[in-house]
Order: sequence, then C-alpha cells, then structure tokens
Amino acid sequence: MTNNATDKKKSFSFKEIVNQGKLAWNLFRDPNVSPLVRFGIPLIGLVYIISPIDIIPDVVPVLGQMDDVAVLMLLTQLFISLAPDNIVAMYRQAAQVAGFNPDANAAADAASPASPAGDDVIDTEYQVVS
Repeated sequence: MTNNATDKKKSFSFKEIVNQGKLAWNLFRDPNVSPLVRFGIPLIGLVYIISPIDIIPDVVPVLGQMDDVAVLMLLTQLFISLAPDNIVAMYRQAAQVAGFNPDANAAADAASPASPAGDDVIDTEYQVVS
C-alpha cells in the first residue's frame, strides 16, 4: 500500500523553477491579468527584498539569502495562482508546444483526454484498385 500524499509530492528542480519564472514573466506582461495582481505581488517582493526587516538577516551567510529566494518563490507561486486559470493554461500549453517543459508534456499527455479525430495520425499502406 502506498501513501497518496507521497505519490503526489511535488519536486522542485531547477528546470521547474526556470519554467515557473518564464510563466510568471509571461503573465506579468499579459494585459488580461489584473493590474492589482500584475503590479501588487511584484511590489510586495520588491519591498521585502529592499526592506531591512527580514525573516533571517542577510548578514547570516547563505541562510540570509536563502530566505529571500524562498519568499520570491512563494510570491511567484502566489502570482501564478492569482492569475486567471485560462491565461495560465494558455501559457503552459504554449511552453509545452515550444518544448520548454518536456516533463509537463509527458504528464499532460497522460492526463489529457483522447485527442480530437482531426489530430490522429494513422500510418498505413494502400493500393489503388482501378
């Protein structure tokens, strides 16, 4: 018996972080995303980075910078989750088509319903009978 919570555990690879960053950048540039989301969330991140008040002070080597990175990653996730789902799906699909996210292609193919009949390819041989 397996634990479903561990099966669905999300791993954060560098490639995934880069893909999330590209998605966030595309959403930031999209005028269909609410200006409150487009400018509010990045402003919160900027204020946190500039602010002298920190979870872990920056004078602590490595850990001081790691909390800044963690907060930026959380704000990126918040930004993506607050953006309209249809726009997020459009940019994720465009990234898959462009080949930016091959791991998501495999997951999307496994989770997607059967493709429309116009997208099916049947390779066969034929003979013309007159």
